[in-house]
Amino acid sequence: VDHKDIRVVVQSSPNVWEDVAPSSREFIRQYLQQYPERPMVRLSIGQSVKTECDSKWWMTKVVEMDASLVLLMFDKDKRTEWLYRGSTRLGPLFSEMEQRKARMVEGDQVVVRGRRVHGKKTGPVIEYRREVETDNVQTEVKKSSATPGRAVAKKSTASRKADSTSTSTTNWETEGTVYQVPRLAKERGTFSPHTCSPKCVTSAQYEEDDHRGCNPLLIPLLVGWDRQITKHSNGGRRRVFYLAPCGRRLSSPEDVHKYINLTGLMLEMDSFNFDWWLHVLNEFKP
Repeated sequence: VDHKDIRVVVQSSPNVWEDVAPSSREFIRQYLQQYPERPMVRLSIGQSVKTECDSKWWMTKVVEMDASLVLLMFDKDKRTEWLYRGSTRLGPLFSEMEQRKARMVEGDQVVVRGRRVHGKKTGPVIEYRREVETDNVQTEVKKSSATPGRAVAKKSTASRKADSTSTSTTNWETEGTVYQVPRLAKERGTFSPHTCSPKCVTSAQYEEDDHRGCNPLLIPLLVGWDRQITKHSNGGRRRVFYLAPCGRRLSSPEDVHKYINLTGLMLEMDSFNFDWWLHVLNEFKP
C-alpha cells in the first residue's frame, strides 16, 4: 500500500480525556492533571459511606478492600459493586472536591491533607497518595509447612503491625533558621513574539555537574529563569508564572512541558512548581 493511499481512521485527541465517555470525562481529566497525587477515601471493612448511583445518594457498607478498590453493598437492595477509592461517586470525596472548588474561587488554595470528613472517629478520611500503592497488593512467597518445596503466594490487605523488636528512632530538627539563597537576577529586554527553539536556552542550558547537590526547585532560577507570583484583584487568588530565558511567560505545567520539548531544555518537570505558597529560595539551616 502506498503512503498516499493511507487514510486516518482514528486518532487520539490532544486531550486524551476527550476520548472517554462524557460521564467519566471530568474525573479522568482531574486524575491525569493531579497525578501522581491521588485523593482517595480511606475506608475499613464494616464502615458505612454514602455512594452515588443513578444520580441519587444511597447508604452503603464496606464489604471488602482490595488495594485501591472497595466492595460496597447497598443497604436498599443488598447488591454489591466494586468502586475505585478515588471515585467522586463516594460521598466524602465528592464533598471534599466541592469544598475545594469553593476554596479556589475564594482564593484559598491550601489543601488540608488527611482531613477527617465527619466528626466521628470512625468516619472516612480523605488521604492524598503520591507513591504507587504496593503495600496493599504485595505478595510474599512462603513455603508451606504442609507441602514442603511448594511456594504459596500470600496477599496482604491488612495493615501491618509494627515490629516490636525495632529500635530505630526518628531525630527531628528542633533548632535552626530559614534563610534565602542569594542569586543574581538576569537582565532581560522587552519580549518580542517568536517561535521558541533551542536558541532560546543556549545561554541558560542546564548542566548536571554544575548543579549537583542543589535544591531541584532552585535550579531553574540559577540558570536564568524567574519565578513570579501574582495576585488577582478579584478575590485575591494567587498564581505562579515562570519567565523563561527568552522572556516567554509560562503559566502551567503543560506550558513548561511544551517549552521543554520545543527547546530541548535539559531540565526535568520536577524542577518547576506552581504552588504559590512554596518559597523555592528558602532553605533550612540547622
